[in-house]
Amino acid sequence: MANSPDNLQQRLGALPEPPLPADLWPRVARARQRQLANRRAALGGGAALLVALLVVPFQFRGDAGLPGRDSAAIAVADPVSANAGQVRDFAAADPNAQLRILDRELQAAYQDGAGTAQIEALWQARADLEAAHPTDLAVRPVRI
Repeated sequence: MANSPDNLQQRLGALPEPPLPADLWPRVARARQRQLANRRAALGGGAALLVALLVVPFQFRGDAGLPGRDSAAIAVADPVSANAGQVRDFAAADPNAQLRILDRELQAAYQDGAGTAQIEALWQARADLEAAHPTDLAVRPVRI
């Protein structure tokens, strides 16, 4: 048997290796360098994206650049005691802006546990604003 599996295996084993192209190893080295460069670029882009996801949301918050609620600048500025001797002139300013300011002051007073006198003074200022501008306010209070 001239073509038996054992005989075929011997014949194939006796054949010389095929010659490799002369530029094979430089091509392999260039491909490896491209692969490493792509990997470095992907890792750099991923790191930049991670930094952007971790840092950028904190840069565009609504209160960015403002002092915190517990800072000394806020603690010193008491809206009622600073304006207690003054008559509030609501006609000089936008009544809707003044209403929003008073509402924020009221909310802050309730959150900070302010005294009854301070809260009543803010409610009185709000009522004075409503009386001064009965038709100009965009937001009308609800009477319960």
